[in-house]
Parts: sequence; C-alpha cells; structure tokens
Amino acid sequence: MSATKVIPFNKHASKRPGEPSEAEIQQTVDFLVHSEYIQFSTQLETAREMWRHYRDMVEAPEYPEPFLSAELRDGHDPREFEVDPDCYDLALDPAIREILKPQAIEFAKQRARNIAAGFKGA
Repeated sequence: MSATKVIPFNKHASKRPGEPSEAEIQQTVDFLVHSEYIQFSTQLETAREMWRHYRDMVEAPEYPEPFLSAELRDGHDPREFEVDPDCYDLALDPAIREILKPQAIEFAKQRARNIAAGFKGA
C-alpha cells in the first residue's frame, strides 16, 4: 500500500471563503478512507499474529485459563464478546469513497470555515 500524500489545505484554493475546494474534499476523503484501512489493518495484524503464535488458544472451544479468570476478575467476560462486523465492513466495501464523501464534505466545510474565520491549527 502506498503512503497517502498529505496536501495542506490552502485557504485560497476555493473561490468562496469558507468553502472547500474539490481538492480539499478529495484530500479529506483520502484521509477518512486511509483511517478506515488503518483501523481494520491494525485489528487484522493482531488477529493474524495471535493466530500464528497461539493457534491452539485462538481456536479452543473454551476461553483459556488463566486469562478467563483474569478477565472475569476485572469485570469483563470475554466469552460474551462478539466482533461487530459493522465496525469493519466499511473498510471492505468497494464503495468506501462514495460512502465517506458526505462526511468528508462536512469535515472539509468546517475546516474551510475555521480557516476563513482565522482559527489557528485548522
């Protein structure tokens, strides 16, 4: 996977102050897509490594001790944990860019408004 090129927002790129340019919107879409991929990849990396090194425990029908007892002692029952596929389905959706575009437009508009208003760090 190639690195995403970060292009700084240019407050003069849009014809109307406080409105993002199409390039700024696309940059925001790129950022959101990249964030989804990284979130999924981090979980996948952990799952793959745990499976490689501790396959018997990962595939065991019962949660292994002493880890079950430690979790229960902390008030968490790992036997009740289920991965919510909705958390990860977006990263696998071929239409991810289109799905995230409305959110990216809102983020880019807010950033452009902040820049037009003179907020530092926008």
